[in-house]
Formats: sequence, structure tokens, C-alpha cells
Amino acid sequence: MRERTLRSRLHGLGLPTRFTVNDLAEALARQRGKPIILRAASFPAGVLTGGLLITDSVDFIAYPETTPLHRDHIIGHELGHIIAGHTPTAVQGEDA
Repeated sequence: MRERTLRSRLHGLGLPTRFTVNDLAEALARQRGKPIILRAASFPAGVLTGGLLITDSVDFIAYPETTPLHRDHIIGHELGHIIAGHTPTAVQGEDA
């Protein structure tokens, strides 16, 4: 996706010049019409550092217990997938 398109999408959220990842999550939730829940979770070492689960009624972002800067980086990365319009992979059964 082009940088211009991403900047346009960010601008369309109506955020101030300086904002937090929580501000970004709240703005995206309003735009999408469903909550985005941010939660700390345990991840096996070396497997994942964060995750995004998109459902029809709510989106979940999971991140490990880590430093505030690292946590914000992980959450920002996952929110970036939403802003970029990435298509989620369907996962069912035990994999879900």
C-alpha cells in the first residue's frame, strides 16, 4: 500500500498530530463501528510477539507483558494491519 494512501487513512481518523496507540485504537474502533480490545497475553517464546483477531462484532489485539515502548510498537503494528486493510486469514477449529 502506498504511503500516501496510509497517510490519508490516518488523517481521516481525525487524530491530533500527537496521539497514543490507545487513541489510535479508539479512533479506528469508532470508524469501524465495533470495539477494539487490547489485552496482554502469554505467548510461547519465539512464536509470536502479538496477534490480531478480527470478528464481526469485535476486534482483539493481544500483546505480551513487555516494556511500554515495546507494547506500543506491537499494538501499533497490529493496528497498522487494520489501517492497511489487510485481509485476515480464516482460522477455525482447534487452530482458532
